[in-house]
Amino acid sequence: MSSNRKFTGCVQDYLDWFKNPDPPEPIVIPDCQSHDDGALAKEYEHSHQLPVPSYLKHNQGTDYAKKYQDDLLQEYERRVEHEGKLCEERRFRMTDIEEDTLTATMLTADDEDTQKTQVYLQYDFSKRNYQSALPVFNARKEVLAKIEEHQVVIIGGETGSGKSTQVPQFILDDAVEKHHHCNIIVTQPRKIAATSLARRVCRERGWQLGKIVGYQVGLDNCTDPDTRLSYVTTEVLVQKLIHRGSLDAFTHIVLDEVHERDQHTDFALLIVKKLLYTVSRNVKVILMSATIDTSKFASYFSTPVMGNLVPAPVVSVGDNTLFKIQFYYLESLSVICRSKPSVLPELPSILPADPGISENMFKLACEIVKCFDHVERQEEGIRSTAEFVKRRGAVLIFLPGLAEIEKLINLLSNDSTANQWMLYPLHSSITQEEQQRVFSVPPVGFRKVIVSTNIAESSITVPDIKYVIDFCLTKQLTCDQVTNYTSLKLAWASQASCKQRAGRAGRVSTGRVYRLVPADFFLTLPTYATPELCRTPLSQIVLKTKILNMGEPHALLSLALDPPNLSDIHRTILTLKQMGALAVKSKGVISGLDGDLTYLGRVAAQLPVDPHLAKFIVMGYLFGVLKESIIIAAGLSLKSFHARPFQDELNAFLSKVSWAYGSFSDCLAILNTYNLWQNMQIRGEFLRPGGRKEREWAKHSYVQLEALKEVDKLVKELTLRLEGQKITVRNRQNPPRSRQAFILKMCMASAFFPFYYKRNISENYEKEMCRELNGHDPFSTVIVSGLPARSNVLYDSQLKELFKECSQNLEIQYEGSKAYVQFPRMSLSSTKKEHFQDVPGECPTSMHLALKMRQVPRIQKNLVLNLYSQEEIHKKMSEVFGSTTSMSGINLFKGSTQSLLGNARLRMADSQMQMLRPPTMPKPSDRTWRIHVTHVVTAGHFWIVSEETSALKNLNHIHSAIQTAVEQNQAVSIPESEVKPGMVCLAKFTDSDGLSCYYRARVDEVYTGEDNGLRAQVFFVDFGNTDVVKAVELRRVPGNLMLTEMLAVECKLAQVKPASDNKWLDEATEWFRNHILNKDFIAQIYSVVHKIMRVKLIEVESGDFLSINRKLIDLQYAVKAEEYYLSKQNHELRSLCNKEAENTALDDMGHLSQALSVSSLELKFGPAAYAGKAKLQGPESPLLLHFVALSRMGCTKGVKIEPSSVNSTALDLEPQNPHDRMIIAAFVTLNPTETVTTLHHTTIMPSIPGILSLCLLLFGPVAELRVNREGTLYTGALIGLGHDPDGNAVYPADDIEASFDIHLTQEDLVLINRVRFLMNIVLEEGEDVADKVLIKTQNRLRELLLQLVDVNRGYREPESYHYPYQWQMVPKEEILHPQIDVALDESMGAVFPLHCGIFLQPSENCYEIS
Repeated sequence: MSSNRKFTGCVQDYLDWFKNPDPPEPIVIPDCQSHDDGALAKEYEHSHQLPVPSYLKHNQGTDYAKKYQDDLLQEYERRVEHEGKLCEERRFRMTDIEEDTLTATMLTADDEDTQKTQVYLQYDFSKRNYQSALPVFNARKEVLAKIEEHQVVIIGGETGSGKSTQVPQFILDDAVEKHHHCNIIVTQPRKIAATSLARRVCRERGWQLGKIVGYQVGLDNCTDPDTRLSYVTTEVLVQKLIHRGSLDAFTHIVLDEVHERDQHTDFALLIVKKLLYTVSRNVKVILMSATIDTSKFASYFSTPVMGNLVPAPVVSVGDNTLFKIQFYYLESLSVICRSKPSVLPELPSILPADPGISENMFKLACEIVKCFDHVERQEEGIRSTAEFVKRRGAVLIFLPGLAEIEKLINLLSNDSTANQWMLYPLHSSITQEEQQRVFSVPPVGFRKVIVSTNIAESSITVPDIKYVIDFCLTKQLTCDQVTNYTSLKLAWASQASCKQRAGRAGRVSTGRVYRLVPADFFLTLPTYATPELCRTPLSQIVLKTKILNMGEPHALLSLALDPPNLSDIHRTILTLKQMGALAVKSKGVISGLDGDLTYLGRVAAQLPVDPHLAKFIVMGYLFGVLKESIIIAAGLSLKSFHARPFQDELNAFLSKVSWAYGSFSDCLAILNTYNLWQNMQIRGEFLRPGGRKEREWAKHSYVQLEALKEVDKLVKELTLRLEGQKITVRNRQNPPRSRQAFILKMCMASAFFPFYYKRNISENYEKEMCRELNGHDPFSTVIVSGLPARSNVLYDSQLKELFKECSQNLEIQYEGSKAYVQFPRMSLSSTKKEHFQDVPGECPTSMHLALKMRQVPRIQKNLVLNLYSQEEIHKKMSEVFGSTTSMSGINLFKGSTQSLLGNARLRMADSQMQMLRPPTMPKPSDRTWRIHVTHVVTAGHFWIVSEETSALKNLNHIHSAIQTAVEQNQAVSIPESEVKPGMVCLAKFTDSDGLSCYYRARVDEVYTGEDNGLRAQVFFVDFGNTDVVKAVELRRVPGNLMLTEMLAVECKLAQVKPASDNKWLDEATEWFRNHILNKDFIAQIYSVVHKIMRVKLIEVESGDFLSINRKLIDLQYAVKAEEYYLSKQNHELRSLCNKEAENTALDDMGHLSQALSVSSLELKFGPAAYAGKAKLQGPESPLLLHFVALSRMGCTKGVKIEPSSVNSTALDLEPQNPHDRMIIAAFVTLNPTETVTTLHHTTIMPSIPGILSLCLLLFGPVAELRVNREGTLYTGALIGLGHDPDGNAVYPADDIEASFDIHLTQEDLVLINRVRFLMNIVLEEGEDVADKVLIKTQNRLRELLLQLVDVNRGYREPESYHYPYQWQMVPKEEILHPQIDVALDESMGAVFPLHCGIFLQPSENCYEIS
């Protein structure tokens, strides 16, 4: 390379920029046998116009598994044959000395066994609770005999037969009787099952928990050296086997609930079989389940005998339930249709190819529940239909999801009072307190009706169920064959699941099961559900196979009961390489089905969390925020502890937003909640006398306490496991608190790649937004459409009723079929202030709540207007306008002029309520105003009184007049019943010195306080501040004071914004308040839009003019910002305006306003018959952020944010900012049709110019930079896993073709490579990094990140690359290769390979290259 192609700088001690590239090594992908999946490759290319990736160019079915399965059996036969020969040789060649030695060895072994059995003497085994009612006792002898004779035994039996508690006891008791050592380990899929079973056994036998019987879930280890029976989660057993590499630590391994076929269970079966057939032949294995394909499991554990495969023996126990169960199918329910034809004219049908629930099917379920009273009366011989039986049987209804549960509960609730039903939803997302209610015993005469998902199938057992109604549906987690994204799809349940559901009934009495499908169709349902291993992501499983070190991942997974598809394994390998858990090469060779385990991968394999979360923890370690990253990862791994009580969605949303503290991050909301709870515990606040109790605090804060404690346990477990990897929390590593949120967000960006999404806007975004809102304020207005255009104003009260949960003080303007609902620019309603914080930004929180209503199906369904008949409309219009010709003599109901009202802009006002005129605003010719600041909201947002309009003099006059009126009792009290939102009154305000005076105010909201007294939130119209006062203290305004307009004018600083991403820091607001409150300034007017002045605030000091705007920037509280479209437009108009044009325009506007204004909102229309209903569309806002994926496959799908996210109503607070806005997601899922991607646990990245481009280059795996056609500057980059030797993309679905919206320089690329180099240093050295080096590296990493983002980068129009998604587009002679240390050679698996630069042609606008 010529010497003139070098940068003018160096990379300090780390980088020496350029060297020639090494030739690429060929990719080796093992051949596999033919399969039908060749069609998948064709479909992939045809459907998505993507090149076929390498892993789809080969046949990718499951035929590959047979070879490895045969190899394992052959190895088993060889081992058995070899052991047999050794025994024969010992028997015939043994000398006397050898016999003595063997005898001594046997004696030693017997002594050791005797020592181990001595523990039995310390415990009382005489107490045996032989519960004759449990069917398993009838098979005790057979179970023990089979276990004695065979290595593997399958036990099948109905739920409730006693298998889980009694079979392990049978084995333990048998060992005690025979004085044999035993160490029994029993697995359970769930933690709660493992702990509760251990407790139950100890309770039965009178033993102390944690001694002879114990449990282990995660790192919660309740065992000791005496323990001979351990109940553990399946994951605990897997970890033990991975650590030991054999089964010899146990005498018996009992795998319970194997029918669930989750990943952990299938992987445990795989490992047990592999070790059983190779190194641990003396261990007994017992498989147990209620609904199990016994023949399949028996065949899986077949053993070769004399050339034949002999399946494992099967023992059946408890095939009958305690009470008889009757089954009914859809065709047998036609009697309901005959008895109630008005409700159900005909029996609903199903579509086998399209699983779902029709409206009539929901109605049928309701009618079935009603019929149970008749059934019970017949059973008890009661003839009267007017009374219920005393003990009515509980009903359990199985539905596939929360939306269906809500729908059925709403339907049932219509008849719940008359029928004395107690309705309980049961879903994993509702609070634990709500879940526990299903166990409550209803009062005598009431019926308990539980509407549940499959959580009640096995996880939760309600004992008093008599009736089960099963829709035979489920939601199944599947994995997309291209993107690896998961999706919950509605599907027909398996027969095994339906059988399990039916087993919920018949436990306390005879039961009935109603399956809402035809009997013939039920027999066509799959016998068993598809195992998770064949339909869900395999990342954690593949990492565990690497830790086991028993061969390539696909070779080991081929031994599974149902091997996964080879293409799924290949795609998982690519995903793990993309995140850096696996190296590109395996033992020096590039492979598509394997890769060496990196340090990051080793850590991820040891942690019980998703690999992306494990990477997030490691990135937190690199950047010195380890403690915080552990807390967030733990919170994301388990059920959310942010409560979402059933049908309380709006408050749940507000609560979570409050916990985010303005960070726009679900992840940081988790951290903030956990930290506050932990700090309160440390300070002992929950233990103080008279203080708030922990459970009370949790309920008040919308926090699920039990779920939070589970997260706390996982935090401790992760911390301990990381300490085993020598990754420890050090307080001195932490960055400054002001920068912590930013550093954490950058760690998220690194860990959650490629789940990057950017703002999706049209070309004329701002203009279209203003056009859609028709001039209304975009920052406080939502649009509702679907109103009757010619009578829109008549529905004003109905609309306000619909939005009353958002705000009581709305201003609604009507234009045709649209209503523009404008929310007051005030803080959160007083009723919610005590619990919640405002959503940060310029838009009122009430506006966010309105937009949230659309996302809640229950509320959205009820956004309906009751329509008046034509006669009623004519009558009410006459009442509203006085007559049908009251508007300029035009008949509103005749001829072509009938559409006038539909096109007019109307606003309703209360005729019975006196209103103040709005304050005088600056004229278009006014350039400056002398002002006095009366109130500060935040830095940059304040209220003033003008000195130009005599407002300051009027303020003093009004104050004196009010005090006189109060003293002379002229300001009379207002009855509480008359206090309404919008009314003008006198309200008392107490200042900081304790002085109280009355001032003019407007009531914004009325509510009942905790003491049951009426409260009013008031806005002081002459000062701009708000307060909450007792309604009884409000007084009427003397008539003469109603003539004076409001004096306070709202102001905002122009052309600046907060430096901390749309939220003013507390210290900035404090400085601003101290500096400007109650002082005089000159306001240089930039614009006046929607009654808000945007100004440059000028302070006169010693004859000098000082800008407060500039001062905020100098103090780093603010940065320069562009004004939004309407403000800039007004500024330009003000510049062109002259006084004559101004007066004409104002006259015209005043005439139009007078012609179209409407009053008398509170007319007493009286009762009216409604003629129908109209479904409203919306609420909508053009400011609502929409996002698009960056990845090649992702950008073909729609994007939405999960409703529970703090960003589900995120608004574009800077529509004028052209730079890309970026949001990242911790997880993504697809809708059932795989057309829409849902983002979960989202975080909006800071509004920093170029943040998206920088994150892609900082944290993407491989980047090939793009330049413009002249070759003078960087225009973008292709980000992905790179290419094969032929130049084809390795993983084209996740490739990202990014166009830069900033000028990226060679110096920027150097800084980016420094960051990547330092991250590689720590990831390569791993646990060997010295503390001093680590802390120094962490500080340097943070400094480099801040250095990159603190540059003031201008905007440049992004350029599309002419050959998108094509690799190897840079001529070799133009590539600038960074020199890298030998220890960080790519072949050794650098997680962040350094980027190559491109030689840029000299240009006047580019940085020079020497």
